[in-house]
Amino acid sequence: MCRLGQTLRRERLTVDWFKFYPGRFLIGAAHLSSEEAGCYIRLLCSQALKGSLPDDFRKLSHLAGGMSEATWEQIIDKFPLDE
Repeated sequence: MCRLGQTLRRERLTVDWFKFYPGRFLIGAAHLSSEEAGCYIRLLCSQALKGSLPDDFRKLSHLAGGMSEATWEQIIDKFPLDE
């Protein structure tokens, strides 16, 4: 089992689903490469489960499955900072 799965199970999260609009996702991610879109969806899922994303690139990269900084630069605008 991956470390992320162990962490999520340990936190006893109860989020089994979240609203996802495939049409909006495809339109909003049409310019992304397959790698970028994959990282984007993995981060969306992590955000739904945890409520937020870490403010640390190494942690984000791990959640996204090994995301490069170049990939993050392509999807960073999809995740606005809370103020």
